[in-house]
Amino acid sequence: AFGCAAIGAAIGDLDLTPSWSATGWLILLALSSQVLGWLLISTSLPRLPAVVTSILLTLQPVCSVIFAALIIDESPSLLQLAGAGCILAGLVTATVGRRAVPAAEPELAG
Repeated sequence: AFGCAAIGAAIGDLDLTPSWSATGWLILLALSSQVLGWLLISTSLPRLPAVVTSILLTLQPVCSVIFAALIIDESPSLLQLAGAGCILAGLVTATVGRRAVPAAEPELAG
């Protein structure tokens, strides 16, 4: 951003005022992805176990790559696909075969 600002200032074509359509898109972006997304996350966190929460939050980058490919026809790079694969492999490793063992109830002295 600083590089673009310096080049724009040097060329004399630096305009920091966004158009009305750009402002509308920025507001839509802020409300949809940030406000609504974090509102849903913050209301669901207290209702979910910590393990489920950590898994769901780890899936955010993977889902963003998938949605970018589906919605705006973006082709993910090999590095992005490798990162998504590492995240999914880590999730599988952390969750498969691990079942919670119920804790034994303490015996009462009597």
